Amino acid sequence: MALIEEIMEPETAGDPMGKWLNWTRKSTYKLCEELKRQNINISPNTSGKILKHLNYSLKSNRKSISTTTHPDRNPQFEFIGTTVKQFEDSGEV
Repeated sequence: MALIEEIMEPETAGDPMGKWLNWTRKSTYKLCEELKRQNINISPNTSGKILKHLNYSLKSNRKSISTTTHPDRNPQFEFIGTTVKQFEDSGEV
């Protein structure tokens, strides 16, 4: 497990003492690839279980795409645009 902790360290955030919860963006697949280079073969599922045992929470690298548009989206941008224009016109820039 020390090797896994060493591999995960650069990609770890959270509790610096590791007592409560850490999270990582490194996928279980990438972890398995690095372990394979060390002649350790485990599955992504097993690596996920080990990480959970080490108090890791895995986070997705993907950005979720909003399926709906906020009803105030355009007025917000219009307000920002108007405010910027007023500031520029005031000569205070």
